[in-house]
Amino acid sequence: MPPATVRVYVHAILQKLDVRDRTQATVIAIQKHFINQQLLSYPGLRAF
Repeated sequence: MPPATVRVYVHAILQKLDVRDRTQATVIAIQKHFINQQLLSYPGLRAF
């Protein structure tokens, strides 16, 4: 998938969540139990 397409998708998700950046989106996802906070400490998870 081209990087420009990824940027468009990420931007659309951020707008739907009414947040400014991926960090805020991650906080919302943890609060709403969309993702497990323990997953974020997984050593193989790479930060983007």
